[in-house]
This record gives sequence, C-alpha cells and structure tokens, in this order.
Amino acid sequence: MLDLSMEYSAYYAERASERERARQVGWRDERAQLARFGQLARAIDHAAGAAFDVADIGCGLGDLLPFLRAAGFSRARYAGYDVLPGMVEAAAAHHRDPDAAFRPIRDIAEVAPADYCFASGIFNARNDHADEVWEEHVRVIVRAMVAKSRCAVAFNMLSTYSDEDRRDASLFYVDPGAMFAWCKRELTSDVALLHDYGHWDFTIVLRTGGAKS
Repeated sequence: MLDLSMEYSAYYAERASERERARQVGWRDERAQLARFGQLARAIDHAAGAAFDVADIGCGLGDLLPFLRAAGFSRARYAGYDVLPGMVEAAAAHHRDPDAAFRPIRDIAEVAPADYCFASGIFNARNDHADEVWEEHVRVIVRAMVAKSRCAVAFNMLSTYSDEDRRDASLFYVDPGAMFAWCKRELTSDVALLHDYGHWDFTIVLRTGGAKS
C-alpha cells in the first residue's frame, strides 16, 4: 500500500472551502456521491434492520453512514478508516452515532475484519504515480479487502468507456472487463460488474464466500 497521506492532504486541502460536503471529498455533488453509495449497497445481503459490520475504506467525511441509516440499515455497525487524520476527526465530530467509529490508518492491514468492506472513490486520483504502480496499489488494497470481508466487497473505479477527450490526466481509468477478469481469476468465483447507473465509472461486487485461497 502506498503512503498517500502527504499527497492526499494537498489534494483535499484545495477542496476544504467547498460548501457541499460531497465536493469537499472530490465528488461533483451530493447526487453523484449518493449514486455511488447506492451501487455499494447492492452488495448487502442482510435485511434492513439486521445487525452486521461495515468497513468503509477511505471514508472521508463518513457520509456513507447516514446513507446506510436512511436505507434502513439501522443496526449496521460502521467503522470508517482514512489515511487523513483530519478527515477522521471531522467525520467523528459530525456523526454522533453509538454504532460508528472512525480511525486513521497508514496501512490496510490496520482495518478490522467486517461483513462488508467498501471503498468509494479511493482509486481515482493516482496523481503522479505511473499506471503500473497505481494498478498494483489497487490490487493490494482489493486483495486485503477480500481477505477481511466475511460477506462481500464493493469498490468503484473510473471506466475507460468514458469520453477520452474529457478525461483528467491525474486520474486513473480502468478497462472494466479487465478488472472483472482479474477479480474472477484471482480472488473469487462470485463477481458482479455494475456499469449501468449513468456515470463514467463502474462498481465491482465480490462475494467472499467463494474467495480463492
């Protein structure tokens, strides 16, 4: 796992003055952020009102938590992790929920096992890292998420099906089919590729009951 705390500090410091919380963590607006949360939630097999654990990797300001509550998951135990201590402090101050905890981490190994491991937007900004370096970083994180998840993993990435002339050179775009194939071949036999929600990214869901050793 790359140590991204310094470069992300600069990245998000530029957005700290934004009025909308979703824009502070890099999304275009709240609608865009909620659309991604909706895809992550498709991984949840537990019924509304059931108790289960969620690990939110790269939690930012922790806004996945109120999304889950609004979706009826009132007993979900939420743990938010981020490499930026300032984000963790702001999230903890904003979300006063007895079943939620926020923790700064330097490495994915510090994340506790959970029923579901989610990551939204954390693979987008590669900054100055070469594609092959960033791709390996992504694979390390996803492998660790699978190892720590009892039920399912869900994460999103920018798609190479986006318009080439509108891409940002500092962001990382992935062939969805190639990522699906790698997950299917290396991680678990139960993989879903979601690319049907009207945005230029995709979501991968991995059911970890079929995880490969």
